Amino acid sequence: MMLRANYLRIFVVVIILNVAHNQQFIGDVCTLKSSGASGVCKLFIDCQQAREDIQKHVYPQTCGFEGTQAIVCCPENQKIQQKPKRQPGEISQKKCREYSAYIYEVTKSPVLLISTTDLKRNECGHEVVKLIVGGELAGRKEFPHMAVIGFEPSANEKKWLCGGTIISKQYILTAAHCLSHHEHGEAKYVRIGVSDYNDKNRRQELTVEERIPHPQYRSSSHYHDIGLLKLEVEAK
Repeated sequence: MMLRANYLRIFVVVIILNVAHNQQFIGDVCTLKSSGASGVCKLFIDCQQAREDIQKHVYPQTCGFEGTQAIVCCPENQKIQQKPKRQPGEISQKKCREYSAYIYEVTKSPVLLISTTDLKRNECGHEVVKLIVGGELAGRKEFPHMAVIGFEPSANEKKWLCGGTIISKQYILTAAHCLSHHEHGEAKYVRIGVSDYNDKNRRQELTVEERIPHPQYRSSSHYHDIGLLKLEVEAK
């Protein structure tokens, strides 16, 4: 029994000495014994092929260790999954088609009409009226996608200081400088559905979950002054 234990100790020591002698480091060129192909020594977590092989109980060839992390011989020509490329404007065109359907109410044709096709009634508001730019009050449903953005300087006070536009059920497009205010903090609320934001009967007041400025926005210059507000829940 003691002789067998001694042989085991000698075997372990030989393995350790062999690894130490043949130690390769991250970035070293290595050769895969299984195929003769060339590879590069990488941390196991950085080698996609090794991670896939271990799931199949195929153990990767080791170059050595960095601390407790294994360095493996990783094939140079790993298959890289190419993500399908979206065409510019693909998502915006899709959303325009989707949301344009919301401005119409489909109704059945009157019984007296021969046509059996459904009728579309425009519910967007003042379609044929030119936009009012002289400071006059907006008509109800004239600008149904407009939103007003609120700040909360104190617990019982809200200030509505910016405007925005609904671009999807959960996102408001606005100026990047409207995402936060130097005195009143971050934008916290959005009101939609009314032309008078003090109208409590028809308005929806939603809480802002996330503020997303343009990555190149700089408050000092106001270049790229555009941003998004993500709502906690979808607007109805």
